[in-house]
Amino acid sequence: MKMSKYTNPEGICIHCGKSLHYKDKFCAACGKPNDLWQEASQSECGNCHASLQDGDRYCRICGTRVGEGAYEPYQNLAVYIYGPMPLHRKHACSGCGYTWINCVMKDEEKYCPQCGEKAEEVKISSEEIREYQEKLTKSLIC
Repeated sequence: MKMSKYTNPEGICIHCGKSLHYKDKFCAACGKPNDLWQEASQSECGNCHASLQDGDRYCRICGTRVGEGAYEPYQNLAVYIYGPMPLHRKHACSGCGYTWINCVMKDEEKYCPQCGEKAEEVKISSEEIREYQEKLTKSLIC
C-alpha cells in the first residue's frame, strides 16, 4: 500500500474529536465531511491513485478526470522504491498542444492533464532540462 499525507492515521474527526475510519467521507458523530479525505481525493487519481499536480484536470497516467473514479485513500503504510536513475521526459498533447516536463524513474504518463487526450513523448533539449531543474529547485526552497 502507498503512503499518503492525507490519510487519517489517528482515526479522529478534526471537527468533533470522535472516532473516524480513514475511508469515511463524513463523520458518523457530527456529520461533517472528513476534510483529509476530501483533500486526498483531489490530489490523487480516483482510478489509479497516481499523484495529481495543481491545475491538473485529468490523470497523466490513466486519463481519468479529476474527481471521478471510486477514490478510496490508502492506509498509512510506507512503500520503498528502488530503480534506475530518474529521467527527464517532455510530453506534448495531440489534442490541445499543452506540453510538460517530468523527472521520474519510470515514465507512465500517457494522457494530457489539461484535456485528457493522448500525449506523446517529444525531444527535450539540455537547456529545457536545466530550466526545469532551476524551477524545481526554486519551488523546493521557497
